Amino acid sequence: MSILSVPVPAAPVLAGPGRSARRVLMAMAALLTAAVPACSPPEPVRPPDIIVVVLDTARRDHFSLYGYDRPTTPAFDALAAECVRFDRAYSTSCWTVPSHASLFTGLYPVAHGANQRSQYLDGSAETLAERLAAAGYQTASFSSNPWISEKANLAQGFEHAEVVATGRTRPRGRGLPHALNDKALAWLDARDAARPGFLFLNYIEPHWKYQAPTEFQRKFLGDAAP
Repeated sequence: MSILSVPVPAAPVLAGPGRSARRVLMAMAALLTAAVPACSPPEPVRPPDIIVVVLDTARRDHFSLYGYDRPTTPAFDALAAECVRFDRAYSTSCWTVPSHASLFTGLYPVAHGANQRSQYLDGSAETLAERLAAAGYQTASFSSNPWISEKANLAQGFEHAEVVATGRTRPRGRGLPHALNDKALAWLDARDAARPGFLFLNYIEPHWKYQAPTEFQRKFLGDAAP
């Protein structure tokens, strides 16, 4: 904001009270006009990027940030120190489709239609991805859980939705989480940086049979590690 400064010459004192008063009023009006701020419309604020990460079937009581006696989640511990941590967050269901449908819609299973019998999100329910897309967001979902797809209508509203690996196509080598990360990072690099983005990630690793790398087995099992 800038204030304009305009020099105003002193009004001469003329004969007669009427002319003098009129000159004073004109000078005051000029000063008030000059003092009006030269304002420009504020720059539009770019909405924040949003990333939602799900660790499929991970148990709360095995996170060190929630009191587990071993340092199982140092990265989450560091993140929680800078963020808001919820101590009482509950899922609306015990399995993938209805719980994710509730996460995406804010509705209970009785409202969004996904449950044990109907393993499918009712298309009439508006999803978070749809709402954000309407607000100008680019939306993408990358999941290693095959249920997070068109199969259960959980891709509704995402411009790009991809199941990274399922069943026999599970990647070898660096492993499934790295394959999912590569896909997500490639999308982040390729998207329009001028627009906000909404990225959803589901990691199914906790759901698989637990096969930790040898160095981590030794960390927790000591001499009993194979």
